[in-house]
Amino acid sequence: MKKVHKVIKENPGLIRILFSFVHLQLSNKGKTRALYVNIITSIGK
Repeated sequence: MKKVHKVIKENPGLIRILFSFVHLQLSNKGKTRALYVNIITSIGK
């Protein structure tokens, strides 16, 4: 999780875009949760 926090600090615009995208997908909650986890893990690498 420390890597994610570092990324959030360095790229606030990217995170804002990511969250707005996730909000748009909230109608498919199960898929969104899996997608969100995949994005976070790929950012963390």
